[in-house]
Amino acid sequence: MARHLRLIRLANAFVAFALALLPPASPASAECGDAGAWPPPFRLVFEATATRSVLWITGESDFVLTRDGDGYVLVSETNAAGFYHARQSSRGLIAAGALVPIEYTEQRGRRPQETAKFDWRERRVRFSAAAEPVETRPRMQDRLSLLLELGRLLKLRPAASFVEVPVAGVRHASVYRFERRGTETLELPAGRYDTVKLERPADAPGNDRHDRLEVWLAPALCWLPVRVRYADDRGMTIDQQLKAAHLAR
Repeated sequence: MARHLRLIRLANAFVAFALALLPPASPASAECGDAGAWPPPFRLVFEATATRSVLWITGESDFVLTRDGDGYVLVSETNAAGFYHARQSSRGLIAAGALVPIEYTEQRGRRPQETAKFDWRERRVRFSAAAEPVETRPRMQDRLSLLLELGRLLKLRPAASFVEVPVAGVRHASVYRFERRGTETLELPAGRYDTVKLERPADAPGNDRHDRLEVWLAPALCWLPVRVRYADDRGMTIDQQLKAAHLAR
């Protein structure tokens, strides 16, 4: 397993370099394959805006998928005007058209990095910041791979009124229920996209943090997210809007 993961990392480095050389994808140009097929390696660049009361900070987020055979690595990195930095990563395998996370890491600001490790054989998720592991569930995702799982589910069931995904963070796990909020045409820095909006409201079952997560998925861009907006119960809102998309074909 260790040798396999080292090979995945090496291959992912070459894929990431190749992605940087690709021209931007136009809003209607992506080729995604048949329903259920996984999207190609990509790099999405977002304009990020964080607001709270009179505080307003802007920055940029990179969201990158690299893959080699049955292995994948997802990385999201956000930098906001030198004031804030956050990094999430998810690595694992691709099986039956879905991501199977093995390790998820999260580091925000000056806080230390925290990790969740998925042991599918023993059916446990173990956290670096929590003493007690939790049981895995079928199709369980982490906080980063969740964004792709939402697109995969809607690609398979475009008319679904809701989707439910078991999600592990870095301290606990719960089932995220997203309600379909219809279709919207968005004018984004990257251009105009027809989207399907999903929302996990603050009062959703199992949402103990009472936060709100909205995700806009673009069918023309392989059902990838083109806008993500998060709001907590203390008045902080983070809005990420697509600035550029690079997809390998």
